[in-house]
This record gives sequence, C-alpha cells and structure tokens, in this order.
Amino acid sequence: MAFGKKPKGHKTFPMNEGVTKRIVFFIMGTITLFLLFLCVFSSATAYLGDRFYFLELASTLQPITFTCTLIMLLFWIAYRSKWVFVAVLSLLISMNYFLAVFQLPKLKKEKSNKTELVVSTYNIQGFGYGQIDLTVQLLSDFMKEKKVDILCFQEFGFSENFTADSIKQRFKFLPYQVITGNEKAGFGMAIFSKYPIVRSTIIRFKSSLNSAMYSDILYNKDTIRVVNFHMQTTNFNQSRFPINPGYWLWDMTEEAKKAMTVVERLHQNYAKRLMQGKALRNQIEKSPYPVIACGDMNANPASYSYKQIKGALCDGFKTSGSGYEYTYRYLFKLLRTDYIFHSAKFQGLFYKSYDLDYSDHKPVIMKVIPNLQSEKGKNASNAGF
Repeated sequence: MAFGKKPKGHKTFPMNEGVTKRIVFFIMGTITLFLLFLCVFSSATAYLGDRFYFLELASTLQPITFTCTLIMLLFWIAYRSKWVFVAVLSLLISMNYFLAVFQLPKLKKEKSNKTELVVSTYNIQGFGYGQIDLTVQLLSDFMKEKKVDILCFQEFGFSENFTADSIKQRFKFLPYQVITGNEKAGFGMAIFSKYPIVRSTIIRFKSSLNSAMYSDILYNKDTIRVVNFHMQTTNFNQSRFPINPGYWLWDMTEEAKKAMTVVERLHQNYAKRLMQGKALRNQIEKSPYPVIACGDMNANPASYSYKQIKGALCDGFKTSGSGYEYTYRYLFKLLRTDYIFHSAKFQGLFYKSYDLDYSDHKPVIMKVIPNLQSEKGKNASNAGF
C-alpha cells in the first residue's frame, strides 16, 4: 500500500467539521445549563419571591425559558446526547408551571341535577378595539350565547357618547350590575350578574390606578362572594422602551440607560403587585362565603403573585380546563395572566378562553356546580371584610 493512501471504504471529513461540531455543542450546552438555572430561579419565585425581587424577572421569563428548554430537548434528542437529561431536569423543575398552562382532556363529569353557574372574566381594555357601541353589542351577544351568569370586567371604560348606562342596557340580561369608577378613564371595574347582588365593596390599592372589588351574590338560597381583581401591570413593552440593536456596535450608553429603566420599572411594579396580592389574599381569607376570584393578575403561573392570590383556592383551568392555555393575545401567545379561582365547594365542569378581537386579552369562561350547604343568604347584608 502506497504511503499516505487511505484504506478502502474509509470516510474522510474536512478537518474543521469536527471543530465546528464541538463549538456548536459547547454553545448549546452552555445555553442548556443557563436555562436550567433560570428554571430553578423561576420555580423558587413561588416560595421566595417576596424576599428576592430579582427572582421575579426569572418568573417573568418563564414562558420563554420553558419554550427554549423544549427546543434544547429536541436538539439533544436528535444528537442522542447525554445533555438530554439536563433538559429533562429543567422541565421537571418547571412542572408546576407546565401544569398551569397545559392540561390533558378531563373525563366527562356525570350529569348533576344542580344548576350550573357560568362565570366569565374579561380585561376589555376600555372597549377600545373598534367603535365602543358596536363592540359592546357584539360582546353582549357573545356572553348571552354562552349563557354567562356572572361577568367580571377589568379596565371597564365608557365615553360621553356611550355612557355606562348605555353599556348596562346592552347587558340587561344580567340585570344586577355594579360599576366602579377610577380617576383614569378605562381603569374601572364591573360585575354584572343574573342573580341579586346584596352588597359590593371596592378595594383601592395604594399608589396605583389598579383596584379590586367584591360582590356578595344571592345564588338560589345561598350566598357566594365574587372577587374581581386587576393587579399592577409590569408596564413594559417594546413601544414604551424601544431597544435599538443598531446602537450596540457603536454606543451602548443610551441602551444601558434604557435597560436600567426597564429593570427599575419592573422592580417598582413587582413591589406594588406584592402589596396588592397580600391585601387581596387577606380579604379572600376573611370571606364568610365560598369564593370565586377572577381577573387580570398581570403575572404568570410561575410567579409569587400567582401563589399568593390563589392560596387555598383551586385554579379553574387545572380543575376543568384542557389543552394549552394563554390569555394575552400578543407576545407569541405565551402569557397566561387572566384567571378564575374557586373555593373547593365548587366543582369545575368547563374552562376555556376565547380569542376575540375586542381587547389585547382573551375572555375566560368557566362552568361550575356549587356544592353549598344552604346558608340561605343569612347575614349577607352585614357581611364584609
């Protein structure tokens, strides 16, 4: 055999191909480890978020972190690498978050003779998507079609040309109505009900336009408390804090200032949301009646706010939802920020959000069967926080 001649059948590869593969694996491995740390921090937020504010940033990124981890898992499976176990570990650590946004279809519940109660929550963003009169009418028709009994609005708004009374008239199939105002237009709250409302109270949050409210509702011979909340937003979006990648090559000064502004704003609003969540949690725990709590939390299920407000209540999506759930229509459909929680005295039958184009959020509708012990509405008029 001549010197330098390769054996027959021997495959040759360019020398730099192996080097490229090692570099790619190194980069992907580094990303996988980074995602693992983010998953750990995100999971820790639910328990330590009130002590370490930086954890909230990790929980805010949890939808992106989880999606990227899935991509890494598929990559390592394709290459049959041991890095698969790191990606799987990350997903297992994030399991509580996963179960709060994805549920397998439930077995059909046995039919009951009890009357179903249909509850809906919707951040309507001031009815600002289109002409308010047309939007209100279309939304009223939708809720009537879904046979909604109790409807909670956040960012409830009206105008001089289309007043609150005009909106009430469109929802007259829900004759018991309570609307709260706000110093800023479009930040009101409302509860519309098929059943009598015996008392309502608004809960103002300090140093914030956001608020909550509750109504004690006489349902047949029982009294239930419906809590409607709108928590502090993160107040961050691309239009408010534009980042220009073109500056990165030349001058990072302005971009650094913007980044610090974003972090400061996130920190401030997270601190507000913690205080609001604590106040709301205390009010829910003091309720003398079974509770249905719903609204826009402006936080995802990995957050401390989620655990704080949910408390001993059941997440309606977990008890009766199925498939993938998100409620914010933008940001690649990654965010679930609108919820319906309920006391254990309610049995969940159905839970779904609908992609209507009347707002940047989706309305959520849930059906429950109350399993109450006939308090017969006693002391309802005197009940309070």
